[in-house]
Amino acid sequence: MNLFGDSYKSHRNLVGYDSKPEPTPYQLAQAYAQRNAKPTSGVMNASVEYPVDVHHKGLSETFGENVHQTPRLLGTPSIWRDFGKQTQKTFEELGLKVDKKRLFPVPVHLTSSEGRDIPYGNTRQGRDYHEQQWLEKDRLTNISPYYKNTSDWKLDKGLLDYGLFRRSVDLANPSLGLGDNSYLGITKEGAERSRGTPEITETFGGGAPDFKSTTTTTKAVPPTGSTPWHEYAHYLDNWAGGSSGSSLSRIATTLDLSPYSSPHRDLTAQDHYEAWMNDDRTAHLDVVDKINTVDHPNQKLNNPREILGRLYVTAMLNPTRTDGKYFDPISGAKHNMEENIARAIGTYLNPEQSFDEGHIQGIKDMRKDVMGAFANLLNQ
Repeated sequence: MNLFGDSYKSHRNLVGYDSKPEPTPYQLAQAYAQRNAKPTSGVMNASVEYPVDVHHKGLSETFGENVHQTPRLLGTPSIWRDFGKQTQKTFEELGLKVDKKRLFPVPVHLTSSEGRDIPYGNTRQGRDYHEQQWLEKDRLTNISPYYKNTSDWKLDKGLLDYGLFRRSVDLANPSLGLGDNSYLGITKEGAERSRGTPEITETFGGGAPDFKSTTTTTKAVPPTGSTPWHEYAHYLDNWAGGSSGSSLSRIATTLDLSPYSSPHRDLTAQDHYEAWMNDDRTAHLDVVDKINTVDHPNQKLNNPREILGRLYVTAMLNPTRTDGKYFDPISGAKHNMEENIARAIGTYLNPEQSFDEGHIQGIKDMRKDVMGAFANLLNQ
């Protein structure tokens, strides 16, 4: 069963897909490498001295046919494979089952500048510039032509973002049934800060006069952030909006509160929640429970409409702040609703990150329920 009907079916002749027979590994490696180009003449024309990873279908083999990718250099790390392992681990630790092939219910292009042969360039156009150029060309090559005149990856003494999400035309206009790709991109730095390092113990042989060996242990370092999970949270936020063409964040901030307004009192959180529950745009979240069906058949113990309503209303009324200031440590700017939600869900999915996103304890305490709600939706 497709939770949102047939409007998200993928058509192979659309952007990001090739209806012709798949090229051989050699043809794909040859085309990608473009060995005759100068190393600094542009990222997509950069020489590649190693074969690309064309093992079977790449990420679609892990996540299913809705996932599209650009092949990596063979043997390089894959932040999206790491994403899959950690996400599955999170669901399992919470007693939830979600197959990896259900994580991406609508078409998406997953990419990262990690694992690319990007030239270091020169003092005028350094590696950051070439990384930006690679990301931009990869983005425009694999999403709808509607975005062809846009530029998303910004550069100012380095790339300004660790990751980027852009929803497909289809998510914004579900009735069109285009099946074009949304976009989730991660920079090399965004990938590295999302991993952390394990504990390492090393033993060294001693020298004269006693030749005693010594053992040193380097403590594990948790990941600073959760870049792929943060961008995936944007994807979920938009997908879960259903046929309305709006993200759940947008729905939460455009609720009809007129039935609850009164000159004699202020609107309460309960008013916002009731408006959410009575809004036709959230009705599709009121689904049969697929989480507790064994012990409690036909009972709505896990109701995503109710659970997500509590999360979104609480997040909307409690922007992320620390010490009375907006939490963003760089700009000091207020996080919009989409960012507020993505920071919360991203941390739910990857709880090992060390950076505190600044949410109130009430939002942190919703983790198990919210993950259960999304597991329920993804399993429909």
